[in-house]
Amino acid sequence: MRTMKEFITKYVPAINRNIMKRIFIVLMFFVAVCKGYAQYDLLYFSDDSIPKLEYDADFLFRQHKYDESSAIYRKLLKIDSLKANSFFMIAVNYYYSEKFDSSFFYLDKAMNFGYDSLKIFNEKLFIYENRMHDYKKAESLLNEMIKIWPRNTVLYRKRASYHLRLRRDVDAYKRDMRTAVSFGDSIAKEQLEYYDRGVRAYKKSMEEKAKEAE
Repeated sequence: MRTMKEFITKYVPAINRNIMKRIFIVLMFFVAVCKGYAQYDLLYFSDDSIPKLEYDADFLFRQHKYDESSAIYRKLLKIDSLKANSFFMIAVNYYYSEKFDSSFFYLDKAMNFGYDSLKIFNEKLFIYENRMHDYKKAESLLNEMIKIWPRNTVLYRKRASYHLRLRRDVDAYKRDMRTAVSFGDSIAKEQLEYYDRGVRAYKKSMEEKAKEAE
């Protein structure tokens, strides 16, 4: 049985063999380049440089140098295992720079790469409520969160506070608080009891004033 080399030597013209050799060389070069790119992160970042970059980025953040901090986190995005946290910290830098649209964008990026989704949603909720003071969007996001985490009692307590603060809707407030209590939330139970005691005390006070006025 002829070997492949003998077959090529006998039946493939010399000119075609030269072309095949050139193609083979090009392919080998392409593979080498791809492997080089694949190893780029490991070559560029040593075991010592990564913690230093993370420290520098955090230090700049605490110095309120948000753009400089983000610039380092963008370098760390080259490392797959650090993508989620780096995107999150870039979002935080934008938040403190009051660039909220950019912050939302990078929060979504962080979540797409595996960052804790509940924490991402809570960060967005905080921005809507405490920085943008857009309670309509905050409540809409909160409703979405409860659909995703229907047994998270903190979310029910949060929405209950919205019912009272935004609309004075006592029935909706009690409904959410009772839901939280049904899932074992002792804080919701105490707050609901405190609210009921306050209501009873207020009614009693009003009744006494009405008797005195007679």
